[in-house]
Amino acid sequence: MFRILLSMAVLGLTPTAAAALSPATPAPAVSTQDAPAEVQAWLGRLVTWNSGYIDLVTRRSEQGLALMDAGDRLQALLSAGKTGEARTWAREWAAETRAAYAALNDEYARLATEPPPPPAGMDTAQARGLMRQQVELRDRIGTLLRQSSETADVFIDRVVTASSGREEDLLALGKGYFELGITELQAENLMLFHSRPDESQPGYNYAGSLMATNDAALVWMVYIRDAMLGLDVDPSASAEAIRGHARLAAEAATTLKVRVTQLARQVSAAPELANTPLQANLLFITNSMAQSADVELAISAQFEKIADAVATGDVDVAAESYAPVEALIEQRTAGDAERRARMSQG
Repeated sequence: MFRILLSMAVLGLTPTAAAALSPATPAPAVSTQDAPAEVQAWLGRLVTWNSGYIDLVTRRSEQGLALMDAGDRLQALLSAGKTGEARTWAREWAAETRAAYAALNDEYARLATEPPPPPAGMDTAQARGLMRQQVELRDRIGTLLRQSSETADVFIDRVVTASSGREEDLLALGKGYFELGITELQAENLMLFHSRPDESQPGYNYAGSLMATNDAALVWMVYIRDAMLGLDVDPSASAEAIRGHARLAAEAATTLKVRVTQLARQVSAAPELANTPLQANLLFITNSMAQSADVELAISAQFEKIADAVATGDVDVAAESYAPVEALIEQRTAGDAERRARMSQG
């Protein structure tokens, strides 16, 4: 029973934070009457702790998007013939942006380093595994923040250099847009791979779907970059690679929906959870995860369309085909956020 509780509850964290729970692990030695409340309270504390680190990742992603907006601002100034203003703006923007990146890194260093321990009666291998997974995620987020700072530093230099208006500097800046996105997706996949739970958990399938769509996006991004730089590209091969990743994403999302639906039935039938706040929260999460599975299926379907666009060999058509994915990713992010918020209520 409590294996189900913990397995379901970790879905209220994030896809990269789900616990590696062993089906053979004994249930926590707590009373049936008190267990749901104790699990709920502890998981609420754990999600609150976890959310501090996840918030840093979200804000770092926003900083990455702001970098791209800055490149657009620079090009607008240069196109208007305001070279002097462009140079002044670029220098000031570079100093402000580097300071903002450093401030976020400092916030990471100030966060509580250890997750809250479980109640004494729940100090089992399952609970310790969940805590260990959180510590590993914390460390990988730290690595992600450092690496993204290094990537941003290179892009910032390119913006400042491109303020000269020289064609070769602007071309390097254009290439930098793609390298920024590619590096971010690669880092996210690395974190997902090392932080995803055991195959017995639905979080494994969720992480698998995210990684597969990231892989599809990477193929699309590299294709667009190389085509725009005038390098040799193979539209058919790129399209087929995107389709392959999209199919893997769809398979993982389909399995995710089946598994969370099964877990919802188990939670509904558990007498220990009947009419408890924890049962309500876990059923909320299973419903939310089923909706997230539908979002992942929609994303994979859109990548099939992107593959069709790439196969045409028309770079402009291929570039424009990605726009619908962005709206779907916003839905994905909203679902993750609502689950964390629900679980943090304790």
